[in-house]
Amino acid sequence: MSVKELLKKAINKFQKITKLETFQDEEDESLSFQIIEKKNPLLPWRNCRMITFVRDKRPYVYSSVFLSKLRKLQPICPYAQTAFDSFSKKRGHVESALVLGCAGCSIPRYFALRHKNAKITGIEYSGLMIQIAQKYFISDPLFHNFDLIRDDAFAYVRKEDKSYQAIFVDVFVAEQIHPQVFSEEFLTDLFRISAGESITVFNFLNVSMEKTGEFIRTLPKPFTAAYAYGKNGRIFVALIKTKDPSTLVSFEKRLTKKLEIYDKYFS
Repeated sequence: MSVKELLKKAINKFQKITKLETFQDEEDESLSFQIIEKKNPLLPWRNCRMITFVRDKRPYVYSSVFLSKLRKLQPICPYAQTAFDSFSKKRGHVESALVLGCAGCSIPRYFALRHKNAKITGIEYSGLMIQIAQKYFISDPLFHNFDLIRDDAFAYVRKEDKSYQAIFVDVFVAEQIHPQVFSEEFLTDLFRISAGESITVFNFLNVSMEKTGEFIRTLPKPFTAAYAYGKNGRIFVALIKTKDPSTLVSFEKRLTKKLEIYDKYFS
């Protein structure tokens, strides 16, 4: 065993894992979730709280947040957060953000910590997940500008009349992206509620590169640019709306410092 492995084993001996609660899925009673807290006095900056579940004997992390307020980037969907950072450093602080699909509210936590004056709206379909989030994830005062609403994401954007500088789309059925995400109606609604200078990011987990390329080239409304990016095959899509060409130059420069751009398209 190497020195690195021995050190890791020694550190892990001090890690304390606490199961805070177990609950069943609202629609699939065979699916069991757990709220778990991991703490280690030797690595306090890595302490986290998460929602996990097991499907087909495989464990999954459904949502996760760092407990330290110094950790602004959260462990779930860090590539999406990198894209928001890459855009906001050019445009300034985000003042309004919409998160479609919240679970443990890791992305709202990112916005609350990184953009402290931002007005954040979260949409979550599951009433049970909202209860869990309120109990374990958003009781902190840092969420004073956060509204968590129970609604269908597609119905919400259809009736929404406010605009947002940052939108995150993380709407899934089990481990597959919701098919309605690709619909012309939904994308048209997103374009309508996107501010004139804005970024919309999609989690494209388990979507092929071929389908991703087709998606960014057939958008029904003229977003200024669309990017497929990520790392190690994990794909996200960013749609940019801007009238300033230098915004795209700055965005690409910052994004490619940490991630790869697999494909891009300009309207």
